Amino acid sequence: MNLLVLDIPLFVEELRAAGHAVVNIGPDPACEIHLSPGQYTLDAIWSRLPAGFSPDRLLLSESLKRRRIPQGIAEAPCPTLFHSVDGHLHLDWHLALGRLFDHVLCSQLAVCSAMQAAGLRASWLPWAISAHEVSSDIESGPRDIPVSMVGSFLAAHRPKRMQLLERLARRFPLALYGPPFTPFLTPLEQAAIYGRSRIVLNECIGGEVNFRLLEAAAQGACVLSEQESEGQSLLLRPGREFVPWTPDTVEEELDRLLASPDTCHEIGRAGWQRLNADHTRTRRCAMLLESLELARMEDRRLEQIPAAPRLEHWIRQRLVANGLADPRDTPRAARAAGQPSTPHRLTGPLGDELLIGQAEELLRSGRTDEAESLLSGSESRLCLLALEAWRLIRLWDAQQLDSAQFVQAAQMLAQVFRNLNRRHRAGIVVNPERITIPCWEFQLLQLALRRLPDEPGLWLALARCEDDCGLTAHAVASMDSLMHVMHTKGLELPDELRLEHARLQWKAGLREAAEANLLRLSDSDWITASWLPTEERLRLQYVRRLVNERNITALELLATERPSSAITGLCCELSQLDHQPARGLSLLDSLIAKEPGSPRLHRLQERMLEQMGRHEESRMAHQRSRQCNILVRHTEDMQ
Repeated sequence: MNLLVLDIPLFVEELRAAGHAVVNIGPDPACEIHLSPGQYTLDAIWSRLPAGFSPDRLLLSESLKRRRIPQGIAEAPCPTLFHSVDGHLHLDWHLALGRLFDHVLCSQLAVCSAMQAAGLRASWLPWAISAHEVSSDIESGPRDIPVSMVGSFLAAHRPKRMQLLERLARRFPLALYGPPFTPFLTPLEQAAIYGRSRIVLNECIGGEVNFRLLEAAAQGACVLSEQESEGQSLLLRPGREFVPWTPDTVEEELDRLLASPDTCHEIGRAGWQRLNADHTRTRRCAMLLESLELARMEDRRLEQIPAAPRLEHWIRQRLVANGLADPRDTPRAARAAGQPSTPHRLTGPLGDELLIGQAEELLRSGRTDEAESLLSGSESRLCLLALEAWRLIRLWDAQQLDSAQFVQAAQMLAQVFRNLNRRHRAGIVVNPERITIPCWEFQLLQLALRRLPDEPGLWLALARCEDDCGLTAHAVASMDSLMHVMHTKGLELPDELRLEHARLQWKAGLREAAEANLLRLSDSDWITASWLPTEERLRLQYVRRLVNERNITALELLATERPSSAITGLCCELSQLDHQPARGLSLLDSLIAKEPGSPRLHRLQERMLEQMGRHEESRMAHQRSRQCNILVRHTEDMQ
């Protein structure tokens, strides 16, 4: 086959090795035939094809650097395929872009299902890595890093990851590589870290199979990977070629693996062998070729040609608004033509999004009346809600609403948006200030919080939105912000909010934090909570009874099971009430030996020493609390 590969040269080497003629064109610097972003149009691409080369198939792979969409791609005269790489993060515009192709190849099973549900022809093309990236000898060097993770650790972008790591860092020697601790590693540096690691911890943004799973296995490391990742058990065998974890089992699995280097070696070697056998790009190329050979020009794609300029324009606007593309990368032809004045109307949610996008552009150009008329004439509830949300922001900016009215209206609109079953995908909303019409509940609430960052009601509404959409870690972070705002304002925290905070913490796997919240409440507040397991409910009632009886001995035994739990603080308080501070300090010494990376234990020690007048030792404990945990150390250094 004659294959035209656009933009990043993914699979080019493997396709040629399989005997196919491949031409690679695009704006990526690695492309063999380079086009500037301003020339990235179907006509320009066809004009640069070598003499006598007529493409049988066209493949576009999403670039993970800067997203560029070739203009006019829907009119290609051969079957076309779009490789959706990061569809789990950007499902909204991937669904739109997929309409312009005959076939979509998805790296994630869930994205494949979503594409098929939208009426697109889609198939699963799982992750694979180049054979050059697989270690040739996993026995050559020492495994001197017990537990590592390479990635991004910015709490604002990865709250779920940071909540997990803060918990694990109390007990385990974590080595973290990536912002904010180090710069991003090069592929060679990353491979070197994995090659020295006994265990590589893998956490996912949204239940996806990520590159880290395969990259770590390629270096013979034992991968401890989040169990909810859909599809990973189809790539590697759980328990034999990688170890799955859940929030309830991750610490137990780390204990087991660290205690058994031979088990780690056996699993790491099995994963490396499986990767070599089945998951290199050379192997994956066979699946790709099957899809290429079966691809046909679809009537569905050809029917989209009248709507293609509108779809392309909306996708570019979405990419620019969310920091995924440079507006200067728009092809010159598209800039000259501007937005189509009479767009081909599409029905359904995508048609609503396109209409909202058109209204946004009218607003940016100052044509307010036309924008309002466009949306108010729609029969779509989403368009009408977007109009109301924009009017709300405009009234607030014009100081025609007080803060109470603004908050009440924003909460109400967010609830209505949520009832429309709108679903947020992590990573879509990078900067809500760039969105003229906050058409999603998240955008609306984020815009509102930019204006009123100290408004508890908005933080609560945002937490509820996030929880409803399955973003539990984000919801916990929003509730944390709510608690901070209320504490700063000197407001009393209602019991129902503390209970809701505890529920989210429990759901996110932050059991000690949830327990601390529950022990501040009376039994009647949580005794009927359906989310709290019976075993934990009985345990908390037992703890409360021990406190009432001032049974320090029994409480100390429970504290030994969970050193960083609220029970340790209760033991310290009771030891001081009984005039036995040395007993509390002795308990803390033994617990710190079990969890040396727990800032909570060091701070309890600092407080007790200060109250006993041992100021120098208290200052030393304070320093240890700052140095014991890489995550806490970095956070405090930045403040």
